[in-house]
Amino acid sequence: MWYAIYKIDTGELCSIGSVVADVLPVGMASVDLGADKPDLEALEWNVQSKSFSPKVVTEKIITREEFIDRFTNEEFENILELSISNKSIAGLVKKLDYKGSVNLASEKTIAGINALEAAGILAVGRAAVVLA
Repeated sequence: MWYAIYKIDTGELCSIGSVVADVLPVGMASVDLGADKPDLEALEWNVQSKSFSPKVVTEKIITREEFIDRFTNEEFENILELSISNKSIAGLVKKLDYKGSVNLASEKTIAGINALEAAGILAVGRAAVVLA
């Protein structure tokens, strides 16, 4: 069995292990995590529930080339054409020229791709594919 040792007052995780002292220090408690050691790369400690849960992905970085390759040739040509008459799109295209990478989890990126779909530049459902 695996156990998590945490501070009772804050829920802060102190350690995990397969052995727990019979008597824990004052202010400390343990919780049974089950037979398998938690995958600390994929899980994070939740101080409220006093358990591990899947990590929330806050960044999904890809290269500029990988980002552009997510669009069909027609879609990217339409974006470039629209950038001639739309200053917002022109600014985004210009920023893309200077950036080495794109964060697909960024609120700005998500909003921009969804706006392209809403404007009909991307077909319905393509925004989700581009951001996946």
